[in-house]
Order: sequence, then C-alpha cells, then structure tokens
Amino acid sequence: MSYIYDVHANLIRKHTDALNKSERLCLAALGLAGEFVEAKEAKKNEIVLELGDFLWYAHLFCLEVGADFEAIVNGADKLWTGYNVSESSDAYPHICHIAELMKKVAVTKKKTLLEVTPKLVTHLTEAVNASFGRLMPGTTGEEVITQNIKKLELRFNEKWL
Repeated sequence: MSYIYDVHANLIRKHTDALNKSERLCLAALGLAGEFVEAKEAKKNEIVLELGDFLWYAHLFCLEVGADFEAIVNGADKLWTGYNVSESSDAYPHICHIAELMKKVAVTKKKTLLEVTPKLVTHLTEAVNASFGRLMPGTTGEEVITQNIKKLELRFNEKWL
C-alpha cells in the first residue's frame, strides 16, 4: 500500500476506534449514502472535496471487510482516464444495495458479514467507479484522498502528511 493510503487508513482508524465493528459498518453505509448525494450535487470546484469524503467512508468499509481499497481506487482511475464526462453514471443503486446488505447484517441479523462481503465489495467498487465519472479528466484517486486528508488536517488542527 502506498504512503498516502496508509496515512488515510491510520486517520480513519484513529477517528473510528471507539466504535465497534457493526457501528463502523453502519457509519460507512450511511456516510456513503450522504456523501454520494453531496458529491453528485457538488459544483465542479467542490467535486474533489466531496468525493474525498465519499472515499473516506469507502475506505472505512474496505478496512472492515478486508477489501483492497487502493486497488478499487486505482481501478476507477483506469476506468475514467481520458474520459471527459460531466455526470457520473448512477452509483445510487449500488449505495442502496450496500445499505440493504448492511441492514441484513447489523439490524435484522439475517446474514453474516462474511456472507455479504463479496457483494459489498462489488457494489462498493461500482459506486466508486461511477462517482469518479464526475472528476475532471486527469484527476486521480490519490489526489482526491490527499485533498481529503488536507481538509481533515485543517478541521482537526493536526498534521498527517
């Protein structure tokens, strides 16, 4: 894992370690939904910051289910490199599937996390891919994450980079 992804993971752990696993997964699901809407409605000059918040929750999900966040982001980078699109394809259905899967795990207890992890990762990957369609061509996931860390450094008056 590259340095920026390690910093991001450590930052997430620091700010969520008081929560149990189920709470962190629910936080990730709710955060993805909220930040997706904000990123979708963001003005061009705000997209990187809003997508950074979206990726924070995506990274939290990956940490909890053991998925390779860096590979997901790098895959999205490759998918959108050279594209000039103004709107993302719709990530909303994938966010809804993530929320539904988390409800089955954390609320109704009808499924175990182990049972739903493959579907969670698939839907998370598709949601990240779709969201990257809003970025300006040439902007990478690593740049988005770096901007997110810088924003959080200001918010918490701490230095991580």
